[in-house]
Amino acid sequence: MGKLQGIRFPHRFEKNGRIGKVYRTKKGTFQTYFSFAGKEDRNNFATFEAAKKYLSENFDTLDTRVADSSAAYPLKHDRKYYHELETLLHEQTDGATINDAVRFYLLQKPKTKFKPLTVSECKVKFLADKEKENVSGQQIKTLKRHLKRFEKKFGKYLIHDITTEEIKTWLHSQKDEKTNEPWEPKTKRNVLGSLVTFALCAKEQYKAFPNSLETTEFELVKKPKTKAEDEEEVEVYSAEELKQQLAAAIEHDMEVLPLIIIQAFFGLRPSEAHGEELKKPKLRWEALNWERKLLCFRVQKVRSKLPRDIPIQPNAEKWLTPLKGLKGPIWKYSAAYDERMVKLHKHLEHPRRDNAYRHSYTSYRLPHLAYNFAALAVELGNSERQIIKNYLRRITLEEADAWFAVEPPKGYAEKVAAYLALKQNQDSCPPKSSQTDRAPSS
Repeated sequence: MGKLQGIRFPHRFEKNGRIGKVYRTKKGTFQTYFSFAGKEDRNNFATFEAAKKYLSENFDTLDTRVADSSAAYPLKHDRKYYHELETLLHEQTDGATINDAVRFYLLQKPKTKFKPLTVSECKVKFLADKEKENVSGQQIKTLKRHLKRFEKKFGKYLIHDITTEEIKTWLHSQKDEKTNEPWEPKTKRNVLGSLVTFALCAKEQYKAFPNSLETTEFELVKKPKTKAEDEEEVEVYSAEELKQQLAAAIEHDMEVLPLIIIQAFFGLRPSEAHGEELKKPKLRWEALNWERKLLCFRVQKVRSKLPRDIPIQPNAEKWLTPLKGLKGPIWKYSAAYDERMVKLHKHLEHPRRDNAYRHSYTSYRLPHLAYNFAALAVELGNSERQIIKNYLRRITLEEADAWFAVEPPKGYAEKVAAYLALKQNQDSCPPKSSQTDRAPSS
């Protein structure tokens, strides 16, 4: 069983240009599938290794089974004719083959499966698919918000009929619902990004555009220009603001304290720290490896990303030491983080900033790493390109030192011990009423 960890079924197996799949049955066995010469091949095996071996061996020999292929698809000419065609291609091109010519033709003449759909119909499919793909809860909320506005105007329109000019006019006419001020260029770019993603999905997956090779009208809308600093820099907290937040958490909501620490001193994304609305395991206390002084992060946002180990900074260790004995999920709720953080910031004079803990960690960590973008990319599970683009800030070494010098106040360990004792007592005597997965109000 251990060897199957991390393998998703159906498992895609490729070799010699052929593709097969391995399915895991309810009985615990493994079924292989591939097609050749118009016929399906299915077999059952007791182990995953045996199933893969079967596919591997068959894909090594399929090309030699000429009789089977010819029986299913009889050639209209003799083999000499096709040999002459390939020779002609080779002589008059840069060495192209019949296979290249066929693939090129199919690419230029795709089989049309066009199905006209309205924006509203596409929206329902799109959001349902994104939830199945395990997109973060925050991203789902953003997509819903952006598409809801667009649907008010274009819900009944067929998505392939909407023109670039209509999209551009709508985008530049939008205003903030609270201030009634026109959208900032950055907001317009974010909404346009959501719309382009939406349209591409409608084109490629739902076949809602007549020609899958043409660029959609959504992609032709020019991105609104923004100031250079908006493109390069992000909002961060100062060390003093972080101190105030941690003090407020100790005073008003001790339960969110670990999330602030983990985001501010390890650079985790909000969804990685709390894991709300994600169909994947939550971050656990056991991820902290105290012997190696590492946070061993395995619950990646993107499945293809490698696991990453993030060093435990000395000040983070001081904050987390009183919590060392805890086990299980660091945050057990499924829909409470945003509400709790909004309440916490009511006790503060500075505003809450979007994803600012991660932005702060990245910006302040760079000087400590002597601007080694590759090393920081490993810690963040991000690309060097994104870090260079978004985090190349004028942060001084003194400011970086101040961030990683934010330490617990006097009496902190005692307050944590008292909180844990109270919580343990509450957990051992649960109320009779049914429990929900929402956190209690602070």
